[in-house]
Amino acid sequence: GTQYDEGTEVPIKFPQVKQFLSDSDFVLVSPMTGFDLNLKTMRHIKELAKCPIYLDYHILALDRDPLGNRFLRRRNNWFMWCTACDHLQLNKFEAESLCLFPIDSEEAMLHFARPILEAGVKSVAVTLGENGVFVCWKEQKVDIQVKKIEPIPIQFADATGAGDVFATGFIVNFIKTGDFLD
Repeated sequence: GTQYDEGTEVPIKFPQVKQFLSDSDFVLVSPMTGFDLNLKTMRHIKELAKCPIYLDYHILALDRDPLGNRFLRRRNNWFMWCTACDHLQLNKFEAESLCLFPIDSEEAMLHFARPILEAGVKSVAVTLGENGVFVCWKEQKVDIQVKKIEPIPIQFADATGAGDVFATGFIVNFIKTGDFLD
């Protein structure tokens, strides 16, 4: 293989997205390379958007070796990324790479999500593939809640884009109903 040239990727700057924030119903941030935007831009989006921000952490959990191959890694500033949104989505492997323990129960999910929710995020979803999803949220005057939502049986074909489909389904339904568990 050839050496990967990290300098070829130019992040999106805040002025490029600012124009879309004033009249949006929802903003979905789903980085494709992990270098799409920097944390400063993400925090500006969160600060100035007049609508909810949904972050699919996915590719932010990965890095590249010198040949450009992806591998799981824990960013030093992962918590700042995870709290620069209103709704956070990760898959099980991504979440476990951050908290460094298995997310295999509602109790473990609660332990992972609690500091994120206490920092102001409204919901945290950890997708479990064919095993459904854990969701945590904080209700007013109630402690943090956690629920495992069982999957709807489907004919599995390919996981490519599954996180984007999950995020899109969440956003469309949330806009219609205001219920993130529905």
